[in-house]
Amino acid sequence: MTEYEQIAALRRKAADALTGLANDPPPESGPGRLTELRQEIRDLATSILDKASAPVSIATVGGYSNGKSALLGALLGAPRLLPTNPSPTTGNVTVLRLRAGTVGAPTSITEATVEFMTVDEIDACITFILDRLVEHSEASGLDLEADSLRGARPRAEGWERVDAWCRTRLWGKAGPDNLGKQMALELARIRDALGEVHQQPAALGGRPWRIDPGLIAEGVNLPAQSAVPTAYPEYRPRRRPLTWADPLGTEHLAAAFPLIRRIVCTVSVDPRAWPLEDLHGLEVEIRDFPGLGADGSGSRDLYLSRHELRGIDAILAVLHAPKPVTHPLEAYYAQLRTLGYGDDDLNRATVVAANFFDQVGPPVGAPATRLNGLLDRASLLRDVCVAAENLTVRSQARGEPLDRLVLVSALAALAGAGVAPPGIDAVSAVAQRSAWSATGQALARGDEGRPGRRIAELLGEYGYDSGLSELRRVVEEHARVHGLANKIAQLRRAEQRLDLATSRYAEQLTWLRNRNTPTSDQDGRDLRELVGELAAATNAMRRDLAHFRAPHRLTTERDGTRVALLRAIAADSRQEVDSWPHWGIIIDRLDATHPWIRQLDQATGPAGSGHPDDHPFDDGPVDDDVDDDLGPRPDNPQYGATNGVAVPNHGSVLVDQFARSAASLVTRYRAVLLDVVGDWEGRQRERFALLEPRLADERIRALVVRLFPDRVSRIDRLVGDARMRHRVATWLTGLDSAAAAAEARQDRRRRAAPFDPDRRLPWHPEVIRVTDEVNRSQSHRDRHVFTVNRMRLAAESRLTELVQGEIVELLARIGPVLDRYLDNLGAGIPSARHLEELLRTSGSGS
Repeated sequence: MTEYEQIAALRRKAADALTGLANDPPPESGPGRLTELRQEIRDLATSILDKASAPVSIATVGGYSNGKSALLGALLGAPRLLPTNPSPTTGNVTVLRLRAGTVGAPTSITEATVEFMTVDEIDACITFILDRLVEHSEASGLDLEADSLRGARPRAEGWERVDAWCRTRLWGKAGPDNLGKQMALELARIRDALGEVHQQPAALGGRPWRIDPGLIAEGVNLPAQSAVPTAYPEYRPRRRPLTWADPLGTEHLAAAFPLIRRIVCTVSVDPRAWPLEDLHGLEVEIRDFPGLGADGSGSRDLYLSRHELRGIDAILAVLHAPKPVTHPLEAYYAQLRTLGYGDDDLNRATVVAANFFDQVGPPVGAPATRLNGLLDRASLLRDVCVAAENLTVRSQARGEPLDRLVLVSALAALAGAGVAPPGIDAVSAVAQRSAWSATGQALARGDEGRPGRRIAELLGEYGYDSGLSELRRVVEEHARVHGLANKIAQLRRAEQRLDLATSRYAEQLTWLRNRNTPTSDQDGRDLRELVGELAAATNAMRRDLAHFRAPHRLTTERDGTRVALLRAIAADSRQEVDSWPHWGIIIDRLDATHPWIRQLDQATGPAGSGHPDDHPFDDGPVDDDVDDDLGPRPDNPQYGATNGVAVPNHGSVLVDQFARSAASLVTRYRAVLLDVVGDWEGRQRERFALLEPRLADERIRALVVRLFPDRVSRIDRLVGDARMRHRVATWLTGLDSAAAAAEARQDRRRRAAPFDPDRRLPWHPEVIRVTDEVNRSQSHRDRHVFTVNRMRLAAESRLTELVQGEIVELLARIGPVLDRYLDNLGAGIPSARHLEELLRTSGSGS
């Protein structure tokens, strides 16, 4: 069965489920559980139909100013299809729905609509930003009473509480906390936008609004950013309120910009640029996501990205080739994991486009004929390959080619087409492409390995047309193969949930319809059967508690996908460390013009030519005779900072960051543990789903109350809501009530950090050593990056070990708590002998 036939079969199955519900109404006296199951079936079937009918969706993600919009325009044959700018530009998700155009007609946007957030989505977005602001303020160590913002619902209750806190606390006491103030400014912009729509956003959300395609930039371009104001901006209503009517104009888009969820464009694609018939009828849409981290829109963008990443089938990850760092992508991948995408799904879904490759100079001298030799001489190309290996889980060292990497330059392609933006030299671009093409040809002649041949192909394709043809080919193949595979995998998971809900519904409906007319003997038999099944279900719950004594077997559910808990902790620990701003700042500050790098070059010459001790990239102890006060220290006013983030020259900054990360992850996984307990309780609750209506049957209920009234409340809690998650939450709260214990835990986390707080770090200007672990033939920059990455990996490993240890310790204590509570409830079930005695003495049944 082909992929298309599988999708069609799943669509028919979902439609049949909806038809079955319509043709088979439940009994009028059926319990509420039947209604819940019918709604679950309806929701699942509808989601399958929607997903099966939707086009294959490709997410274009990357850091801001990575040229994503320009790349998409060049890919579709329309350089100015989307607005571009050297500064962060895209502030909303743009959806491009591709349609095959007519021959000779240029690629163009034929229709455009804007979709605003619904009321519920606006409230969720505000809560998301408030929670981030509270977490940031509490982590800053300042007494800002940020906890007073928890639970605030400013859209419904008014903005007075939020405005007062921002005015008096954040601007009044926080000092130069630009990050916190940027979050507050995002809230203020949402507040002002709500005022523009007369506090009735329901009139905007839930429907598309037409706009002229020429106004797309107004709905996509971020408003011009300025410095953080010295005073919190107060709300000033417009003198003449806007009238909202279809189609919307420039003024409407500017006024309600923070409330926009996405812009949807229908694109007629020139067949000469990209013949979509090569996709064999497969419908494709491309979602252009904003680069996360832009001032004034970062938290809102993160929230919207999480919403729009649902249903993504493939990923086009755009790297900045001159600086191919992957940490800007981690935020997207973290959001996808919370939506249920596993690591295998993400690895299979990703295509990597290394953009701005025109800014990567080819190696000088005789062309290399082996891949290793080329990568040794072209460090940026090697960094691009390493980034692609990490994102696609391919390894050239194992002989695996990077078949989902493309070297491309949107600007060079535009220069070749004669539509280059100002500052792009078309002649130089052609010369650079030719040099790389010659490098690829030499590599193809000398390297027979699959990885080498692939890099030679990429360099040749880049020399041909800046890599655009190869990018189209890879995206087409990826959409057909991996995009469809991911789409079907998501549909299969939904199908499994639909099958389970349908089975439960059929079982309960059968039991209700097949009940016999009750008799006295029948009552006794029914009660025996019910008590036996209650006891069996309770014993099964006890057996399942073994998972809490074997943490490696414990899993958590993420949007329908079961994920091993310890593996999830390891993945989140890696993401947490990778997201530390210090790594990027350290790498960014390393430049050939940096004073101490230039002094080092002048003193020692090329890397490896100086004395073994004359290098600043060792993390060993410093010489005793070096004055420790010469370098910046955390307690020194000269201690460097970038965008409010301290640049560490001593280990104390990273120790503090490690402790904060550990505390944050443990707090997060305490909540996950509660969810795991809730999931476990929910699964056990399914054992009693068919027993609950039988216990509620009037004749059985009357018999239970008459025979053992003192046990009724325990049985009801066991069959109904045992509230085990609530019990564990109460127990965890008790653990945190002792301030001394919390302080001891944080001190233990600081001691676990793989950094010495009193030791200079490798990039400290006064540290001038090199270790044997670093190849002396490497450049100063390469040694620096090597050591930074080594420390980052050490932090990831130690953080994983620490958080897993604390969570395993909690699990070891949670198991007995649940055991005791379950024993207490299970004591309400009479034994078989006791039940027989009660039935004999009461004369009910034989």
